[in-house]
Amino acid sequence: MGQIVRQLTNCHDCGHAVSVNAGRCPQCGSAEPFGPRVFSPREQRQHRIEARNDRSLAVITLGCGAAGAFYGLLTTSTLFGHVIFGCAYGLVGMIIGVAVAFVINITRGI
Repeated sequence: MGQIVRQLTNCHDCGHAVSVNAGRCPQCGSAEPFGPRVFSPREQRQHRIEARNDRSLAVITLGCGAAGAFYGLLTTSTLFGHVIFGCAYGLVGMIIGVAVAFVINITRGI
């Protein structure tokens, strides 16, 4: 008959034996009994690209929104007009900024 071989390793947190198929350590309940996940260089590069894309999206959107709000303030002479047109053009600027940042982020990988 076949022999059952138990593959055990030590828990990263408490040091007790844990099956390699276990999702959690039965002793301490650690969700990562084999230690924290180590990303490959390719995965690390991908995470850096995504973080840079997030930053560029935020900067471009805020920049376009601020430019639109400034334009809205310059085009009117009344206080009510400043508020309404500043908000409206700021919103339009942010919508344009999201679209521009999206295109930049998509084409960055090409």
